[in-house]
Amino acid sequence: MTKVLLVSLALLTFGVACAYGVGYERYTLTVGNQSLGGDPDVLYVGGPANFTVRDRTGGDRPIELCIAPAPIDQPSCRRGRTNRTISGPAFSRSGETTVRFAVAGGEPVDRTVVVETAADARSQPGPYRILAAAATYRGRAAGVVVRLNRALPRRGEDRPPLVLGREIVRNEILPRRQRFYGGTTPARVGRRDRYCYAAEAQQIVPRRFLRHGARFIAAIRRDHRIVTTAGVVLRRGGDAFDRAPLRRTGCSASMAR
Repeated sequence: MTKVLLVSLALLTFGVACAYGVGYERYTLTVGNQSLGGDPDVLYVGGPANFTVRDRTGGDRPIELCIAPAPIDQPSCRRGRTNRTISGPAFSRSGETTVRFAVAGGEPVDRTVVVETAADARSQPGPYRILAAAATYRGRAAGVVVRLNRALPRRGEDRPPLVLGREIVRNEILPRRQRFYGGTTPARVGRRDRYCYAAEAQQIVPRRFLRHGARFIAAIRRDHRIVTTAGVVLRRGGDAFDRAPLRRTGCSASMAR
């Protein structure tokens, strides 16, 4: 499976940095392992990588992209175009690697990714996946229930929160100063043979009201990284612990714990 880290450049509007929201973004840097055998689903030392600066408007503009520390046996900086992949650089050191890009000679943007040693990468458990999700709302609060491929940590305080946003994507790194609104610790619900969790979702952008039938993305996050996502359609009334969303996700109604 190809590992992808997405990091976003928030544009300025009226001279003020906007809060996170995909409507205010244009460029997204995608950093991922090449699809070679044995990919451990994390960025790792010696792993050939792909780098793509995506222009959400579909533009084709010149870019300069630099990697520090420099890749193995390759220069730190190279030139390319937006929406075209730069392939081949292999990470040279574990820890933090800085990727800097500038579009058409504009101001450079720095983003940081974490690189593992090959041994540490192989020892990590498989990634979380949302197999099914449903969302319901009352007023400005939204409840989400998800069915996962494996269990979250047993200690409730160690469980990552459920998040609701418009166009967030898996492995996206949200801005470090990103705020989150509302939310409760996920509780395990439903059938004992299913990994189902329900909670009031944290919202990335606070909203005055929510609308029946609106489409959102439900996600799990670790710190500011989006781990896994699934599309949901908001249903009016109740919360994520009600029978209807549990039934829609294949969790059935049961006692929460």
